[in-house]
Amino acid sequence: MTQFHLDQQWFHWFLKQDTDLHQNQALLHALETCPGCYENLGWVLDLYRRNQLPGLDFDVLDLFLGRTRAEAQALWEEIARLSMEERTDRALRDRRYYSWGLAELLCDQSLESIHREPQLSLHLAELAVEVAMRADGWKGTLRPEDHLELRQLAAAHRGNALRVLDDLKAADRAFRQPEPAPLSEGNPALGYRPRVLSLRASLRLDQRAFEEAVVDLTRGLELAEAHSDPDNELRAKIILQRGKLSILRGDLAEAGRHHLRAAEVAAELNNPRLEIRARAGLVNTALQVLDLESVELQLQLLRTLVEADGSAEDSARVLAFEGIYAARKGDLLRAAGLLAAARTRMMDQGRAYNAALVSLELALVFLERGELDEVQRLAEEMYTIFESREIHREAMAALVLFQKAAAAKEASREMVQEVLGFLTRAQGQPRLPFRPLKTS
Repeated sequence: MTQFHLDQQWFHWFLKQDTDLHQNQALLHALETCPGCYENLGWVLDLYRRNQLPGLDFDVLDLFLGRTRAEAQALWEEIARLSMEERTDRALRDRRYYSWGLAELLCDQSLESIHREPQLSLHLAELAVEVAMRADGWKGTLRPEDHLELRQLAAAHRGNALRVLDDLKAADRAFRQPEPAPLSEGNPALGYRPRVLSLRASLRLDQRAFEEAVVDLTRGLELAEAHSDPDNELRAKIILQRGKLSILRGDLAEAGRHHLRAAEVAAELNNPRLEIRARAGLVNTALQVLDLESVELQLQLLRTLVEADGSAEDSARVLAFEGIYAARKGDLLRAAGLLAAARTRMMDQGRAYNAALVSLELALVFLERGELDEVQRLAEEMYTIFESREIHREAMAALVLFQKAAAAKEASREMVQEVLGFLTRAQGQPRLPFRPLKTS
């Protein structure tokens, strides 16, 4: 009897069938037991073993997405170390890079580098746009609407990078290309729509278009909760965005509720990085409303998380929170030491803006202790340091006002709180105007 092996011709026939769970089981069994079949189509079994298929109930689209995503990593590694110009040239000249999975991966890489290297993030998103325009799927696998969703995903990441680079007009145009993403469900197997809505909401927040942000975040969360697998972190991220929206609207109590929910979701997902963000938000809002009991509880939870899974930046932030907490309790000597240490760490980490915020908290402590000479010295140091750093113009104007008042020993607690409040609101919003305060 002639031995028959599953091959590409058989696979093309299989793709046209309306398969069910039992047929999928039979396919996987053949691949696992027959070396000849595995040699031809073993990648299907590999995807299943790596949990890159949705269990046994997979269809043709699942197989396509699983394979193109698996192949994308190797394609990315080929171009990752190239210069931006070389990377673009190779990806657009060689049809191997016209890959659906590579377009997705470029979006992921753009998002990963968004705050560390925003220009790189923009480059990767623009390359994703080009690749998405050229990418194709297996014949009959994808609909025109699916291609449109991929292009909208890439365009959204381009818009997100432009937003971070403070080109809000260009960012707004990017989110309208090739046409604005609707609030409809999209293809849940792709899962792009809630990601696009979340990114667009970030732009709306920066534009202070709060009602539009609410619409995108509400719908984005509905879709993320309906479509997400248990490891998906998008739900927690959208809830954190709701917290940011509440802060911008001045509703700190609502912000705290969103941060608590985000922390709970992150904990369920066993995602310490997201839980650290959420717990930090809880500490921050509790400090602002002077709920010191909640501060103590959340600060302990945050400290434990950071000690286990945090970064050096997280540790510096915890130190700053501890200093502010000590100041709110009236332990000014301890507060001064903690805030000075946090400020030094942040400067060493190149986080000038965060260091400016901590410096102003330290100035409040010095003012409370009546140490005007220390306030003057601190203001002079801040001005010298931050003048040479990438602090945006409006924030620098606020710091200059503080420096001049401190030099004349006229800085008041109210003035420092106003400058601190402005810098906090302006973080991530460099276009927010600073209106000089009246002094009396």
